Amino acid sequence: MMGEVERNLRSVTRQAVRARRAKELTDRLQHVRLDVLLHQTHASQSALREVEGELSGARDQVAALAEQLNEARCASQADEESLSRLDAALVETQGRLAESRTELATLDESLKAERRAIEGMRAESARARELAAEAGNRAAAVANEREKAELDLQRVREALAEREKTVEMLTEVLATDRREHEELSRRLDETRRQALDLLGRRTQIQQASSRTEAAVGGIDYRLRKARAQVTRAGEQLRLAQSEAECVRARLDEVQRRREALEAEQGNLRALQARTEDESETLTARAQELRGEMERHRSRIAVLEDLQQSGDGLSPGTRAVLTDLRNEGLDGGDLHGLAADVLGVEPRLETAIEAALGANIEALVVGRGETADRLIGRLSGDGLGRALFLPLDRLTDIAVAERPFGVELPGCLGRGSELVQFDPAHAPVAAALLGDVLVFETLEAARAARERLGRTGQWRMATLDGVLLEPYGAVAGGQFRKERLGLLGRRNEIARLNVLLDGLRLQLQALAERSAHLENRAQRLARDDERIASDLAALAVTATEMKGILAAVQREESRSNEERQLASDEIGQLQAERDSFAARLGELAAELAQVEREEEQARSQVEALARSVEFRGDALARRQATLEEVRREVSTLKERADGLERHGQALSAQFAERRDEADREHRRADSLDERCIAAEAECAEKDARRAGTAERIGLLDGEARHLGESKEQARQRFEAARTREKALGEQLEQARAQCGEIERREVELKLRLDQKIESARSEFQIDVLDELARRGGPPELAPDAVALVQELNDKLQRLGPVNMFALEEQRQLEERATFLKTQFEDLNSARASLRDVIARINRRSRKQFQDTFEAVRLHFQEIFRKLFGGGKADLVLEENEDILEAGIDILARPPGKEPRSIMQLSGGEKALTTIALLFAVFRSRPAPFCLLDEVDAPLDEANVDRFNLILREFMDRSQFLVITHNKKTMSYADTLYGVTMPEPGVSKRIAIKYAEIEKHLPLERMEAEAKANREAAQEALAAAAPAAEAPVEEETAPIAAGGE
Repeated sequence: MMGEVERNLRSVTRQAVRARRAKELTDRLQHVRLDVLLHQTHASQSALREVEGELSGARDQVAALAEQLNEARCASQADEESLSRLDAALVETQGRLAESRTELATLDESLKAERRAIEGMRAESARARELAAEAGNRAAAVANEREKAELDLQRVREALAEREKTVEMLTEVLATDRREHEELSRRLDETRRQALDLLGRRTQIQQASSRTEAAVGGIDYRLRKARAQVTRAGEQLRLAQSEAECVRARLDEVQRRREALEAEQGNLRALQARTEDESETLTARAQELRGEMERHRSRIAVLEDLQQSGDGLSPGTRAVLTDLRNEGLDGGDLHGLAADVLGVEPRLETAIEAALGANIEALVVGRGETADRLIGRLSGDGLGRALFLPLDRLTDIAVAERPFGVELPGCLGRGSELVQFDPAHAPVAAALLGDVLVFETLEAARAARERLGRTGQWRMATLDGVLLEPYGAVAGGQFRKERLGLLGRRNEIARLNVLLDGLRLQLQALAERSAHLENRAQRLARDDERIASDLAALAVTATEMKGILAAVQREESRSNEERQLASDEIGQLQAERDSFAARLGELAAELAQVEREEEQARSQVEALARSVEFRGDALARRQATLEEVRREVSTLKERADGLERHGQALSAQFAERRDEADREHRRADSLDERCIAAEAECAEKDARRAGTAERIGLLDGEARHLGESKEQARQRFEAARTREKALGEQLEQARAQCGEIERREVELKLRLDQKIESARSEFQIDVLDELARRGGPPELAPDAVALVQELNDKLQRLGPVNMFALEEQRQLEERATFLKTQFEDLNSARASLRDVIARINRRSRKQFQDTFEAVRLHFQEIFRKLFGGGKADLVLEENEDILEAGIDILARPPGKEPRSIMQLSGGEKALTTIALLFAVFRSRPAPFCLLDEVDAPLDEANVDRFNLILREFMDRSQFLVITHNKKTMSYADTLYGVTMPEPGVSKRIAIKYAEIEKHLPLERMEAEAKANREAAQEALAAAAPAAEAPVEEETAPIAAGGE
């Protein structure tokens, strides 16, 4: 940026030197260019008249050549049609000739193929007769082999008959042995069933005896339990009565707390009413501000509509801004009105509008060609007149420089210096306001006019809109205040936007106050809700106390009933025990008788089993002999069947060979007949071939004749086309010559129009009227054109000249000094920032390492607490920047060796996560922590561990725990939930144990209840041995008798 400013400064310095020189050259150039322009305009008029005469002659020549060309085209078209007919006849003849030659070639190929086929059929006939002789010889050999196979079959059938008789005899002997074996097996099974029945009876007796003994033991246990229950019921009765008294005291305390909260709730609701009133007042004020903002927006919309619709503009200017711009006729080169490209302060609006006058609606365009095009359209369609300011053609107004050494009281400055504009629009400001001085009052302007005298042709404008022209004219006056000019309209929109911003700020302040009141209302509502929740909690507590009291009373009644029932049960159990002891003696005698019968049955089973085994071995040997004979019979049957099939196959082969010999004889006769027919067909095709060759000769001669005729017609057609082409070229040359003359005519007209327009735009005169007024072109020095060129070259060598170069030079010098200072500050800041970044990186690495080590130690400690042992660790990735390295979690619960943390169960993963969370939390504790169902995957034991760890952090942080676990709820200080005091009506409640304990002596009551329970348990433990001792003494003799 500094380099750019320095380059601009050097450029502006050079321009300031060239500015004075450019002014002198421009004034001299204007005078010489006017004379040259008049002379060139007259020359263009003379040349245009000459060209119009040449154009008339050229058009006559074009008409004559066009008529000759039409005649030549008709002749060439007739020759072309004749050539087409001959060409079609030649193509037809050539097609017939090609078909005949194809037919001749086909006949030749067919004759060759048929002759080759005849030779093949004769060779095949001879081979068929040889195959017939070979088939006869094979048939005789097959007949001899068939007779040998029939003799072998007869011998095998005789041996098979002998083996089948042996099988029948062995089958009868085996059936007799099997019947004897089955009888012995039946007797053995019957004896085994008797032995099993005795065994089952013995088992039943033993089981009955065991059940009876167990029943006696159960009765003894029930007797001891019943006696202990009598003692326990008495103790529970005393505890229930004591607890009922405590509950009644707590219920009275809850009632007093409810009355205090209801009074506090009334005060809060009064404050809520006052807050709502103030909020309504602020809402009404905000509505008024919104109405005012809406009125300003409507005013802005009206002014913007006036701007867009071109209100107050001339018809021509409005047409350019709307219709012609929409058609794209401006080519994107239209910058807008002069009023749009110049920025004016509100207090200078009237003065600048008066100075601009009609020029305020001048249209700014980039190029003069765009202005010419738009003016042509306005003139052609009769859309009106418009003033254009082409940026590439504008020049500064020729006015003597202001003598700045002279004091001008009340002068605000030069008009072009008091407006704001883009650098591209600097020529507009210089051209329209470069000769304007703005004064505060009319008196100051007139005093300056008298003081300056004739030193410069300055136009002077005052802040109230009075304009003093250099030639003495004075313009002034104003419209009604509500009617705004183009500049005032734009500034009014800006002023209204500023007012809108102020109203938005006021509305924002009201919104903030309303938000504050809303927050206070919400806070009061929350307090009211909290009190309501506390009241509901106390109501719930009262309901619970009443329920507890009713439960205690029910417990007292139940204890009385239990003590009476236990006494009755002791008598019944003693009677049942005596009955079961008598039953044990009867079962022992019956068991001894069953065991003796079982021994006798076992001896009989062993004897029968040996007999069955002997008979079974003999039966197996005879069965093996029978199976061997049967296999021999099966082998002989298979051999007989094979010989029979072999004989049948030989008979089939004999028939087949005989048929084959007959077929070959018939095939040889058929081939001989086909040879004779093929030879006759070859003779017929030879005759057809001779006719086709004769037809080919005739068609060949006809084709040659047509070809010669076609060549003659083609030569005539080419001659006609050559003449047509020559005439066409002559016509094109004539038309080109005519077009060139027309182009010259258009160029001369355009040049003349340009001269006229250039004189109108540069010198504000009509050049034709000026020539008529002077009676012809002016006297032009021989070197006038060279002088114009010389002056232009000098101006070109000077380059673009900035008339405000000195002011720009001062601004750029200040800008360069400022940027240099800023650049030095930035270099210093960059070095300082790099040093800070390095220190931050070092400190970050150290802090991260320290924090990581602290978290690691805390993680290992908390992990062992949660798991009751095990190992855990946090490991950084190696060979990585410590600020970007990943962290691996190693966790080994007691008794496990997982290779990855993913192998842990859901509860173990949850505990590991909790350990890491609290390790980080211990290193960087926060005042508040939210835990959402962290204990969901944990079992009962792990929930206790989690809550114990949580309690360790209560001294430094506050925890909000979302949970469904009742055990976790028991560790909380405050519970928030939803209750349903009535069916279908839900309500949020909050129970604060600290608030309840502050009003109720819960700790004392819990301590008393705990002491009462411990005393009852000690009394029950002391009474249990005394109740069990008599039972043991009574059961000992029965147990001895059982044995």
